[in-house]
Amino acid sequence: MKKGINRVSDFVNHIAVAVACAAILATALSCFLQVFTRYVLNNSLSWTEELCRYMAIVVYMFGFSIATKHGSNPKIDLLSNLLKGKGKIVHALFCFAATCICGGFIVFYGIKALPMGARSVSSVLKIPASYMYWVIIISQLFCIIHSISGIVNDVEKLRQKEG
Repeated sequence: MKKGINRVSDFVNHIAVAVACAAILATALSCFLQVFTRYVLNNSLSWTEELCRYMAIVVYMFGFSIATKHGSNPKIDLLSNLLKGKGKIVHALFCFAATCICGGFIVFYGIKALPMGARSVSSVLKIPASYMYWVIIISQLFCIIHSISGIVNDVEKLRQKEG
């Protein structure tokens, strides 16, 4: 089971990295285009700012997923750095479990909000708000997968320390 969940976690992490990198690239290009059209052509585009805002959400949400994969989120570093041995592993288990629980609530209520988001669209790009809800839902599902992988790995570490 450990090998399977780690493979799934690695796979979704590759997707999260690709999506986040694409969003960063889209943000950079959009910002460059905005600066160019505003200051060189003296005629700014109306959609670049909105695109940057949406891409920021994508980067933040998938960045959270990537950080969860690497165990750097939502750990409290001060406490984690003070703990040693089993205490550190138990703390990591608690953080992964909390991420699973919170992510589950976000996914559940995100799915409930999808119909409402389908009715509203962005002002300039006319993108349904449900697209951003999907970004949040998918990134939180990735966080849950990474957290389950972390829990399985940490339980294995605890067993090795006991045996």
